[in-house]
Amino acid sequence: MRGRVMALYMAIFMGGTPIGAPVVGWVGETLGPRWTILIGGLVSLVTGLVALVYVVRTRGVRVRYRLGRTPHLQVTSAGAERAAAREVLALDAATDRRSAA
Repeated sequence: MRGRVMALYMAIFMGGTPIGAPVVGWVGETLGPRWTILIGGLVSLVTGLVALVYVVRTRGVRVRYRLGRTPHLQVTSAGAERAAAREVLALDAATDRRSAA
């Protein structure tokens, strides 16, 4: 399993080099080294924000803001929420069956 993970890691990081290296070289030659670093930083920032949005939407991570206090990070499992909802529905169904009888 560890070998597969390392193979995927190398494919992702080394596989992007043939595409990204010429683009970065062209930007550096055309606009200068400062722009190359700036664009690289912006791409990293955007990628981090996209990953954050993905995690928040799929993993049930919520950030609650309270005025005058520090942000509170609440992590919930989407699977736990679904299980709780199923349990509530099962209890409602059992209550309905008892009242019908």
